[in-house]
Amino acid sequence: LWNSKAMALQVNLRRNIRLFAFMLLAQVALGIANIFLQLPTALRIAHLGGATLVFLLLVAISYEHYRSRLA
Repeated sequence: LWNSKAMALQVNLRRNIRLFAFMLLAQVALGIANIFLQLPTALRIAHLGGATLVFLLLVAISYEHYRSRLA
């Protein structure tokens, strides 16, 4: 039982790290596009929402890492 919990935490941690990497790349691309292409306001707001998601993913990754060390 303990091993299956630890494995599930590791799977969640890996998934969150992959999602974070994707979101970070999307954020950088959208930020650069905002500067050079002068995107509409809706896309600029989407960039701010993406920053919030990146921050929340970092919190989730930190929490999963903390839980995996306790298990």
